[in-house]
Amino acid sequence: VTPPSVHIIKDNHTEGPVARGSLVGYTLKVTVQDGPIASVTVTDTLPDGLTYVVDSADPSAGFSAAGQELTWVAGPLASGDYEVTYQALVDGDAEIGTELINTGCVTSDDDTEDGMICDDSEIEVIPASIAFDKSSTFEGESVLRGQTIDYTLEVTVTNGPIHDAVVFDSLPDGLTYE
Repeated sequence: VTPPSVHIIKDNHTEGPVARGSLVGYTLKVTVQDGPIASVTVTDTLPDGLTYVVDSADPSAGFSAAGQELTWVAGPLASGDYEVTYQALVDGDAEIGTELINTGCVTSDDDTEDGMICDDSEIEVIPASIAFDKSSTFEGESVLRGQTIDYTLEVTVTNGPIHDAVVFDSLPDGLTYE
């Protein structure tokens, strides 16, 4: 008789680097072989720089969160694949240029051969950038005194969000804002 065993694969739902303030979805796929198995415990330790999004755990049955430690307890489970998902927020003070390594593990008292099995998922934190473009619909070469000219300021954020940005336009002497 082959004793039951459990395995885990962890993935994130990002495509490439992420900026501070981004939401990252995670999936932990647990496989039970030669089940049934009485109980499994899945743990996921969030690294500094990530914060669990409250009420995002699915399934929520058997789930608990204590600080950076997320735990699901489930069972009995038949042979097959089971998924748990959640979201985490990249903290506003996450260090730029670092890789946040997030590790998920599974264990079961019934799986005495394998012990704790872990897998990790990495995301790179990149800086957000902001660019400005100023344009006008005016097409002449000279302006008459008292003439109104409309300007447009276009702000482009890449790898956002950006928080508390201030956009300003300094008018040269001789121009007034209306």
